[in-house]
Amino acid sequence: MGVTQKWEWGRIFRRARVKSGLSYEEIAEKTEVKGASALQIERSESVYEMFPEREYEEDGLSYSAIAELQRVFNKTDDVRAAYDCIIATGHSLSVKETRVWVELLMSDADVSRGIVREEVQKFDELRTKNPAESVRRILDVHAEYESIFGWE
Repeated sequence: MGVTQKWEWGRIFRRARVKSGLSYEEIAEKTEVKGASALQIERSESVYEMFPEREYEEDGLSYSAIAELQRVFNKTDDVRAAYDCIIATGHSLSVKETRVWVELLMSDADVSRGIVREEVQKFDELRTKNPAESVRRILDVHAEYESIFGWE
């Protein structure tokens, strides 16, 4: 499912949740939408919060890549900041590339090209593509993020 659909779901779930006063879990139990778990509802609402004016890039990150960011960042504003950093590089990272970047964020701040290559090699999808290109995209995103937020 794409960002547009998750944004719409987020808008609908938010409205229903606010009107009814139900929790994510209660909405998930009552809805007939297949696969609508409390976590999915919460993440959909987060996408809606991230882009209140639908200002997401059509060819930006997929919803699954955004979900990878949501997995590591607790606050919607932090997910949006990470999304904006990725988009600012001009790269549209795949889900696997986003997962590698997230692993780099959670690792030591002293990231070398060798560490990135090792991380990329863990993922089959990237191995079948051009790993050097994937490494470059991930490093570009990482450098952009570090230049804005820095490591203290």
